[in-house]
Amino acid sequence: MFKDLPLCESNLSASHKDRLELMLGALNYFLNTPGDWGYETKLGVLCTAVKQALSDVKQAQSGEV
Repeated sequence: MFKDLPLCESNLSASHKDRLELMLGALNYFLNTPGDWGYETKLGVLCTAVKQALSDVKQAQSGEV
C-alpha cells in the first residue's frame, strides 16, 4: 500500500516517536489481525497498515525520517 513511502517528511522527534508508538500500539492491539476484519476490507487493510507503521516507528531513530 504505502510501504515504499518515507515515514515522515521532517525529523521524528523523540517525543513524537514515543507517542506514536503508544498510540499505534493501542490501535494495533484493538485491531488485532487483518483476518478478524477480512483481508480485503478497509479495516483489514488499515490493520496491516497500522502494523507496518508501528514497526517503522519502532525501527526509526529519533531525528530520522
